[in-house]
Amino acid sequence: MKSILPVFWMMVCLLATFPGMADDVRLQHLILQAQEAIARNDDAEKHRVVGEIYELTTGMDPTFKDSTESLSDEEYEKRRCLYHKAIAPLRTREELEVIRHEERFYAYIAVQQGETEDEDLRIRMECVQDNGEPVPEAKAMHEGLAWVKRFIESDIAEAQTMAREYDELSKLHPDDTTYKWLNIVMNAYVYRKRAELDPKNSEQRLIARNNEAERDRIFSEIFEQTTGQDAKLETLRDSLSPEEYEKRACLYFKATAPLHTQEELEHLGHEARIDAYRFITLEKTETNALRIRMKCVQDTGDPVPEAKALREGFAWAKRLHESDIAETNSVAQEYEALSKRHPGNEMYQWFHFLMSSLVDQKRAKRDREESMRDLEISTFRMTLAQQANRGDVAAQLEIARHLETGNKFEQNTHFAYYWYKRAQQNGGGEEAQKGMDRLLPPLTEIDLMRVKHWLEDKIPMY
Repeated sequence: MKSILPVFWMMVCLLATFPGMADDVRLQHLILQAQEAIARNDDAEKHRVVGEIYELTTGMDPTFKDSTESLSDEEYEKRRCLYHKAIAPLRTREELEVIRHEERFYAYIAVQQGETEDEDLRIRMECVQDNGEPVPEAKAMHEGLAWVKRFIESDIAEAQTMAREYDELSKLHPDDTTYKWLNIVMNAYVYRKRAELDPKNSEQRLIARNNEAERDRIFSEIFEQTTGQDAKLETLRDSLSPEEYEKRACLYFKATAPLHTQEELEHLGHEARIDAYRFITLEKTETNALRIRMKCVQDTGDPVPEAKALREGFAWAKRLHESDIAETNSVAQEYEALSKRHPGNEMYQWFHFLMSSLVDQKRAKRDREESMRDLEISTFRMTLAQQANRGDVAAQLEIARHLETGNKFEQNTHFAYYWYKRAQQNGGGEEAQKGMDRLLPPLTEIDLMRVKHWLEDKIPMY
């Protein structure tokens, strides 16, 4: 029988020469493993294998599926396309349904931020499988953008019907942030639609809308004159750096400072809180653009409203990050009250949701830390008691001190006396004797008889 070793080494050399081929072989092997896990209903194994596929196709950590700072958005989407192609055949019906809603969420953000023509989104939407069919994520994004367009252009009845879907889904899945967020923005939209169509006080509302429209026009003109930017665009021209934009924006802030109403200033304060919280969370509090904004002052030397609000927002966000659960919950309640008072305001609703999530995170962290602390203390107690029971006089004295003072052990005079006595019998000397002398007065004859029995049995009491 001929040896297969030459063939084996030839394959090894071939794969070493063409590493891409080795990756393809490994990828096919991982896909087979995932399919076998699906057939066995082994979700844990499937999750593990899919993580390996993600790492192999993208070169990124599977436990952190967001773009890294070293990658451009375009390069990130190109790598993700390889991953989406690889796992497309593995998607279950339930996963496809989740993707459908997630892509609606991303589509809504893209539309609101004016990013529907961005290159990274184009790459995402053009990602196709080898058979020419779009990957599930691309297909869902196409449908998501159409869905968002239909929702924005819908009448009140259709908007209510579309919003009702996420009312129900957010109740069925109370921990799912995608359903919660879509529920918030859709209900806010419905509220605004309903308010506009309400026949009561329609004349006053028309006047207010006309005033607001004129006000917006004036503000837009001032913005364009001071910054040189199109007021209708939500993104900067590529030729303008963030620092240069903030210098120009400062002129706009100075010009409009006297024009703000009290309501606008209050709203500005809440917006600044969100910005500050985001900057602190992303650890981007030291950028030059941010410094320029916070130093923007009027001719009187007073900070412009935007700068003042941002400074106060940072102080507030810092306190929030350092706050305990009760303080964070108080903030969540503040925004719950504001969202009820202003049901059409997405910002208050979103911040209420964000603060409620932060409360949950802090509670989970506290519970985790308490569990770890309890485990450490329990292990410490058991280990020390075992050492003391084996005759380690230093351990006997230490456990006696802990039991006497209640440090790391529940305070127990009887157990403390027992260990001082064992240490004294074991050469613990003056420290052991002094401990016994301190604890002896309140002990009864029955207590001492009980200790005597423990000493005879050498029970590791703690």
